[in-house]
Amino acid sequence: MKNHGEWEAYQPEAVPEDKPSGALFARRKSDGVDWYDYVKNEPFGKNTVKLTARWIEPLKSYLVGAAVRDGARLFPPGYIVVEFDSDNADPQKEFGGRLYDAKKGTFGDRPKPEIPPTETETKILFRLDDIIQRLEALEGRK
Repeated sequence: MKNHGEWEAYQPEAVPEDKPSGALFARRKSDGVDWYDYVKNEPFGKNTVKLTARWIEPLKSYLVGAAVRDGARLFPPGYIVVEFDSDNADPQKEFGGRLYDAKKGTFGDRPKPEIPPTETETKILFRLDDIIQRLEALEGRK
């Protein structure tokens, strides 16, 4: 695993002549390197998976966004960029939306969301609680 750093959005003082006026920019937080300059220098391996991952506090983990073979297809502000070897034919299908443990270099599944009961289900549950309490009171009279 190779960590290419955490990236943030920024606006350069002057838009470079080779970029359109509405271009979006990202730079690495640690050293301010511009994303376009970074990618131009070909920092990625040829047959590796490159992905973006964002820290999600409630999950206490990184959540993978995009997972691709061509690092130039990424735009990482707000994400870390990670690269690793994988034989997987479809990186997005295999890694996209999964949890990433940066310390261990492993991936895991997101927890299933808890679905709160509907209003009708809540009413039924309250009614059942009432019925159970009445039955228990009757049984106590024996």
